[in-house]
Amino acid sequence: MSARSGYAIDPLSGMTIPSQVLAALHDRLIAIEQASDTQQVYLATEKAESFVEALEAVNALSQADIFRIHQVIDTVAQARTMVLML
Repeated sequence: MSARSGYAIDPLSGMTIPSQVLAALHDRLIAIEQASDTQQVYLATEKAESFVEALEAVNALSQADIFRIHQVIDTVAQARTMVLML
């Protein structure tokens, strides 16, 4: 998959993630990026975090990848919240 919207480099690149999981993660990040208010950012972020927690529960990814995904979600959510607050 090429770079996602707004990023020159995909923030999830370099991780060993099955393509279906990667597509689902991208969908969740896009939902955060397209949120129209801070409540939607919060809800989309919670949905993304819940998905990652499920991946962690079934040991689908390494702990390093799980940690990195959490960081990416937090970064995207903070960036969207800042844009909405301007």
